[in-house]
Amino acid sequence: MQTSDLVTPDPELAALYAACPPPPERPAERPTAVVREGFEKIFMPFVHANQRPFLPPESAYIVQRHDVQSEGGTVPVRTYRPAVPSPDQTLPLVLWLHGGGWRVGNIEFDDLLMKIYCVEFGACMVSVGYRLAPEHPFPTGLNDCYAVLKWAVFNASNLGADPAKGLVLWGQSAGGNLAAVLTHRAASDPFFTHERRITGLSLQIPVLLHPNAVPLKYKDRLRSYVENEDAQGISAAQMRNCYDKYSGAPTYPEVSPFLRERLESLPPTYVQVCGKDPNRDEGIVYAERLREAGVPTRIEIYPGAIHGFHLQFPDTALAQKFEKDAREGIRWLLNQRTTK
Repeated sequence: MQTSDLVTPDPELAALYAACPPPPERPAERPTAVVREGFEKIFMPFVHANQRPFLPPESAYIVQRHDVQSEGGTVPVRTYRPAVPSPDQTLPLVLWLHGGGWRVGNIEFDDLLMKIYCVEFGACMVSVGYRLAPEHPFPTGLNDCYAVLKWAVFNASNLGADPAKGLVLWGQSAGGNLAAVLTHRAASDPFFTHERRITGLSLQIPVLLHPNAVPLKYKDRLRSYVENEDAQGISAAQMRNCYDKYSGAPTYPEVSPFLRERLESLPPTYVQVCGKDPNRDEGIVYAERLREAGVPTRIEIYPGAIHGFHLQFPDTALAQKFEKDAREGIRWLLNQRTTK
């Protein structure tokens, strides 16, 4: 697919982009408190209003709240499972890691989505309220997620789950970064062997490579930071600002999981990438590298779509395809376990 095909939106999205008022002249840097206030008071109610019609009845799911110990603090966690148990009484585990550039987002934002997903997939969804930058810079949030992953696996029976039925990590945006890094870390951790191994990874509009750490061999392939420099959704400058707040060394593979050299031990992976996103090319090339390493991999690319478009413009045909694909991707990953 040519670059022009990747960045050009379909007429439906193009009209919506044109109707959006131009952002005020301001630097990419905004106080974190201001960013969070806008997220919680404007964006979250908008997203919830669009998700609420799809909620199953309250009798269809069970929500539990937990506090999980991590280094230097406690992590709020919510688990969601269908009220009607599976025929053999145990469920696969799906760990959900929210997006937000490592500095916004919370488990409340995805609460409705988790209720929908646990019933749809017949799975125990685990949503992680990891600590955020800049108050808690790298690797605090990452280590929180790893602590919760181990906690969920170790306590699976108390959650009505069994990782042997499937253990999938699913991350969106910066959460995709965290999910990829957790999967890499777990590949060399003896805790995650045999019936505890991670069986699937879903990366939704993932953030995988710091723009200052692009390997020379990939410079000609990774052009989206330039091509989508001023993209709506998230610009290149805003993405750099997220990395700055996260405060991890750009060339460290736990900040830039794209830089991990050996990928053959990773589980089947599903990737979703937006064409008008600075992070586009790293997702595409990462998926190619996984395939070259022999990892079963599927990727969907959404031409002309900006980062997070499925949340901003949920009624568009492409956003509905994105959501449908995401669900099919998780079902494919869960099926990988049952067909082995």
